[in-house]
Parts: sequence; C-alpha cells; structure tokens
Amino acid sequence: MISIIGSPPSMDDVRHEFSQIGIEINSMMFKNMNKGAGFLIRKYRDRPEFEKNFFQIV
Repeated sequence: MISIIGSPPSMDDVRHEFSQIGIEINSMMFKNMNKGAGFLIRKYRDRPEFEKNFFQIV
C-alpha cells in the first residue's frame, strides 16, 4: 500500500510514490487524463445500462 498526501495530490507526488514501489509512470499518462471521460461516454452511451450521471466532470 502506498500513501499519497493531498486532495487532489500533485501528479509529481503520485509519480514519486509509485516509483518508490518500482512502478514508473509516464508523465504523458496525466497530460490528457481529463479527456478519458469523453472516450468512455462515446463507448457506452448507446447501451441500455448507460447512466449519464456516472460521467460528470466537475
């Protein structure tokens, strides 16, 4: 288990803590992270079980 302090934690802190346990994270992973919800909406929106409220970006 790792502990990352902050709400939200900085991406540098996240990368540092993961590197402490041997997991290297490419900084590009965080660069477009906020676009992920749009990808998921397009993937699932026509399915009957899709619930739009699960895909809110605040």
